[in-house]
Amino acid sequence: MSFPPTQFKLKIQAVAQIALFELSWPGGLPLDAQVAIPSVLLHHYREWRRLYGRFYRTAKIPLAPTNVSSESTDRPDDSQGIRGKAGPGGSFTAAPTDCRKQLVAAELELVHAFHQWLRSPELYDIREQLAQASREAAKTRDHPLIDLFLTFTSADLARLPWEAWEMGSESAPIGNIRIARAPVNIHQNLHQDGSLARQQRSNRNWPRVLVILGDDTGLDLTADLDAINLLEHHSSAYIKTVGWETGKTIDELINDITTAIADPQGWDILFFAGHSHEMQQGGGELAIAPKTTIALKEIKPSMMAAQRHGLQFALFNSCNGLDIAATLIDWGLSQVAIMREPIHNQVAQTFLAQFLESLATHQDVHESLLSATEFLKSKANLTYPSTHLIPTLFRHPQSTLFRIEKKDWKSRLHAWFPTWYEAIALGSIALVSLLPVTQNQLLNRRTLAQAQYRQITGRVTSQTPPPVILVQIDGESLSKDAVQQRYPISQTYIATLIRQLTPYQPDILGVDYVLDVPQVSEAPQLAEAIAEAIAQGTHFVFGSYPEDGKWLTISPQLIPEPGPHVVDGDIRAWPNRVSLPHWYREEPQPFAYALANLKNPQTLLNRRTQRSIPTMLSYNIGQQWFEPIIDFSIPPEQVYAEIPAWTLSDDAHQPMVRKQLDTLPQRVVMLVPGGYPEAGIQFGEDNKPIPLAMKHWYARTPYRAGQQTITGGELQAYRLHHFLTQRLVIPLPDAVLVFLAAAIAKGILVWWTRYWGDAPLTGASRWQWVGWGVAGTAIYGFLSLELYLSPVAILVPIALPTLVVWVYVAPLLFNPRLSP
Repeated sequence: MSFPPTQFKLKIQAVAQIALFELSWPGGLPLDAQVAIPSVLLHHYREWRRLYGRFYRTAKIPLAPTNVSSESTDRPDDSQGIRGKAGPGGSFTAAPTDCRKQLVAAELELVHAFHQWLRSPELYDIREQLAQASREAAKTRDHPLIDLFLTFTSADLARLPWEAWEMGSESAPIGNIRIARAPVNIHQNLHQDGSLARQQRSNRNWPRVLVILGDDTGLDLTADLDAINLLEHHSSAYIKTVGWETGKTIDELINDITTAIADPQGWDILFFAGHSHEMQQGGGELAIAPKTTIALKEIKPSMMAAQRHGLQFALFNSCNGLDIAATLIDWGLSQVAIMREPIHNQVAQTFLAQFLESLATHQDVHESLLSATEFLKSKANLTYPSTHLIPTLFRHPQSTLFRIEKKDWKSRLHAWFPTWYEAIALGSIALVSLLPVTQNQLLNRRTLAQAQYRQITGRVTSQTPPPVILVQIDGESLSKDAVQQRYPISQTYIATLIRQLTPYQPDILGVDYVLDVPQVSEAPQLAEAIAEAIAQGTHFVFGSYPEDGKWLTISPQLIPEPGPHVVDGDIRAWPNRVSLPHWYREEPQPFAYALANLKNPQTLLNRRTQRSIPTMLSYNIGQQWFEPIIDFSIPPEQVYAEIPAWTLSDDAHQPMVRKQLDTLPQRVVMLVPGGYPEAGIQFGEDNKPIPLAMKHWYARTPYRAGQQTITGGELQAYRLHHFLTQRLVIPLPDAVLVFLAAAIAKGILVWWTRYWGDAPLTGASRWQWVGWGVAGTAIYGFLSLELYLSPVAILVPIALPTLVVWVYVAPLLFNPRLSP
């Protein structure tokens, strides 16, 4: 199946009084024609242009307040709201009474003469070829438009209203051919330097618009800005405005304009409003300040840089833009819209408002220009006669027409989808965050950081005595008390220690041993010691442990009778977690929890002392999300006081020990292993690797410096302390924060690309943003450290969420090959 051509090039040359037409298209043989240029046509054009200029310089068109400078008296054309000077083709004189009527008549004569010329028999083959392509295109499923590019070698012919050409009227009107212009010779191929511009444009989620406000002498550009701001509202465009301001030097102004144009973040649209003029050489000039113009060739380096950074379309809402547009297309710009003739300020603003309204509804720039032109012709012609003949679009033949892509919820959501690089990074970090070994290592280092931070900020000392007393059965006690039975521990020795503590009337005594099997020769002594203590009002919590589907608890032979004075406590626990009860299981409470419940049940009414549903669900994937941690950032001397077991004998009391023993009724006493090698349900199991934070605190005590283990009793003391003081630190899961950080980082990138595209930063701006990133990381870390120590007591992870953010933004800062 063959498809009709959709792009034609019509080259029109003037040789003396003859116009040479050459129609060419891909895959076809060119068609040539020669037709005389009627002198009456050029006469009608000059007459129309004279009357057009006189009307718009004398008609009482409502103007917005103007900024007329006293220095503009040598430019009378500007003082009347015209965005340019009079060009070739006539001078402007006083208008007759009914100049509008004369202008309309002149327009009709010009358009009639123009169409009569283009209907010459010599041009039949060209018209028929275009008509045939139009008819064939209309038969296709997608009804493609036919683009006709006009090129001229004659300035006189170029000024004629070619956009009003009514082709195909001899047989049937042609509605799908649209006319654009192009220079005869284009030296710069589109995107000649590579794919950067195409890639940057395709990945920019919101359009970036640079607005250059030129000399506003005799004009009021407020409506221009209002129209552009509506584009920002409807299309979420980023708008940047540069231009002349009172007090700014010309050098500063030129530097501001050129720097803005060449911004490495790139622009989609460049808009100029103000006065512009034609030049025989240099491509035209722009009035950037009163009595100050800049030739287009002076900003060529900046314009070339802007094209490399993604500039697609330029609109010069000023006068006499033929040379400007031809020059920019020659340099490789995709599309340029200009006004071929002088344009009144109110007309320019009306055109702009209609153009941007169409552009905001996702029409391409050619459709938008045609819509705005049709508005001037059909709805504003009575007020602004002939102005529909003025707007013109120049296009690079290789270009794709620019449009603001429609951003429905799907496309907006798609902007948040991770790229392959982000997906791999996020997946890897999220997987690492779920590994228990990673969680333990990060938590270990985090509590160390919190301990150091607590010490640096002077929040270490406390006037309150520790709520827990540990009576530690250490190796020295076993040696001095001549204990031979160490695994399992001698029940006679346990009985001796209970008897030594009973005179001090401890309210609660926790025994961190599982005494499920009575030792035949020693059990009676232990049972008697327990009974004596209970008689004195002591409540016991004995260690329990599950094994082979049943719980190992204190033997009934060792207690006088079941009752509230004897409770079993589960001594299992993760080394870095505060164990909470399973409210849906029939099993002993965690050891420290049971002690706290006996001491002060009110402290357990906190919701943090109960496992939440998310916590329970997380167990199914091997996680402990939202379960409180042991806060090793608190120095041990604030948690418990230590009494070696051997010091309980009457003849061994030391002043400090005596002082601690006198306070037993107010505190919870725990009889625990003190680090001897055999301690534990399994041989040596009670001795755990020391957390880094505890190692930090131990380093302050000479006799414990270098210690590499921590006992299960000390861990239980920390848990009990947290229950009694309601100091329960809830950690936010690393995995949750990793995904939240990814969402925040993606939001940063979406926001960034909305305004600046995704081109990596370079030079000083890169390091400036790196500095801001480092500062933001430091602030986040500081807030996280403070939140941990605050009454809120929440651990917000730092390492992995921060890593995610930096990994996400790293391509923007450093590596263009990994840009999203």
